[in-house]
Amino acid sequence: MSITPAQCRAARGLLAWSQDELAEHSKVSKRTIWRFEVGDVRPHERTLRDVIEAFEAGGIVFLPEKEGIHSATVALAWGVADPALRGDAPSKKGAAGGKPVQSSALHEDADELSAYFWSRPEQWAGLSATGKHVLATAMFGELDERR
Repeated sequence: MSITPAQCRAARGLLAWSQDELAEHSKVSKRTIWRFEVGDVRPHERTLRDVIEAFEAGGIVFLPEKEGIHSATVALAWGVADPALRGDAPSKKGAAGGKPVQSSALHEDADELSAYFWSRPEQWAGLSATGKHVLATAMFGELDERR
């Protein structure tokens, strides 16, 4: 398997990893990562495998291109909490983000998540219906639809 520079940038973004943090997790030099992401160089396959393995350990899933639907892309694996929503995004010192969490862990942070959106109604309003449903479920658990 191989990845594109855009997938590398997107995966780092989803995990909130800097190039330094990716270098630390993958054991690939920051310069190589930077040169790959700007399209200056195509690293050896072994180097790309190290990067892919680091991302997958962090919770990234690589999705191949589907002709007529989307280009090759990345996503967070099911059960991996978004670092921005968890409130423990990696620090500049290289703390790992994007670690898998159980769904019950989301409920433990429900008060913090709820307070976040109560204080930012414009961000709540900007979410899609699916996004609101997912977050409401994380904040309050499954709602009884019969009410």
